[in-house]
Amino acid sequence: MKQRPRRPPNPRGGRSTRRHGFVVPVSRQGTPDVVPTPAPRLVGKKQKAQRIIIDPVRYDGHLVVTDLDAFTAALVNGVGRAKAYGCGLLSLAPARSILS
Repeated sequence: MKQRPRRPPNPRGGRSTRRHGFVVPVSRQGTPDVVPTPAPRLVGKKQKAQRIIIDPVRYDGHLVVTDLDAFTAALVNGVGRAKAYGCGLLSLAPARSILS
C-alpha cells in the first residue's frame, strides 16, 4: 500500500475555522496562540483490505468566535472528516487570566 506523506495540521486553521465560525488569534511573536499535542495514532479497517490511519492532534489555546450560529453548529456536530473516530470534538473552557 502506497503511503502518502503526512501533512502537519495547520493550527491557525484558515478557511475551515472561518467556516465553523471561529479564528485562532496570533501571539505577539506572530505564531498561533495554540499548543499542539499529538495523540496516539488510530488504525482501523474500512473494508477487508483497506486500512484507515488517523493521526489525531489536540490543540490547547485560544479562539475567537466570529459567527455564533456556525460555531454553535460546530460545537454540537464536531468538525473534520474523522468525527466517526472520536476526532473533531470541541471542548471549551473560560480563558484563564494571567493576572489572577
